[in-house]
Amino acid sequence: MDIIFRFLFGRKFLLIVLTFTTIVFIFSMWHRFIYIDDCWHGEEAYWLAHEGVVKTKSMQGILGFENKVMVYHKLNVILGAVIIKYFGWSVYYLKFITLFFYASFFYFLHLFIKRLPLQYNKEHFLLATFFIVVNPLMVLLGFTFRPEILAMFFGFLSYFSLESFFKTNKIKWVIISAVFAGLAFFTHLNAMIFGIAGFVLLITNKRYKASIL
Repeated sequence: MDIIFRFLFGRKFLLIVLTFTTIVFIFSMWHRFIYIDDCWHGEEAYWLAHEGVVKTKSMQGILGFENKVMVYHKLNVILGAVIIKYFGWSVYYLKFITLFFYASFFYFLHLFIKRLPLQYNKEHFLLATFFIVVNPLMVLLGFTFRPEILAMFFGFLSYFSLESFFKTNKIKWVIISAVFAGLAFFTHLNAMIFGIAGFVLLITNKRYKASIL
């Protein structure tokens, strides 16, 4: 059993599977089918860009969505509207927003591990990347115009900033962490957990004044 475990989590095997999955993901982007949420959120971004109002005319008779949508993934749709405003309409432009934040996440993950050499090393980065990339859901969401990747990105930066606060004791990092947690929440309602988790983390570490920020 130990031999099998060492093989499955050995650097060579992880790199092989990770490389294969990455290649599959890259090739899957070519003529990738348009996911239902690409259409839904893409249309919301389209009307926001052209009329300044978020709506979905394709959903006639559902809560008045053809006139105005009050509840939507705000930052995701706003970014989409900006892209449409300046580059025109293409579902692939919108998909590349998600891809940009997905790729950026790994850059900051690498930076995070590099800045905490006493706790983490390159093997931790490889293992974390492996578990994220080989997840079939990430193959789908990594190139889909949905807010989960953005929320993941900003949520991680919020935690990264708190770690910087614990390391340097500079209060600016708490403020930066709160901003990133807010951006995650602005992206997706579920991301309110990052603000709550950050507050609890500060309280448990007896940083009471910082927890107020």
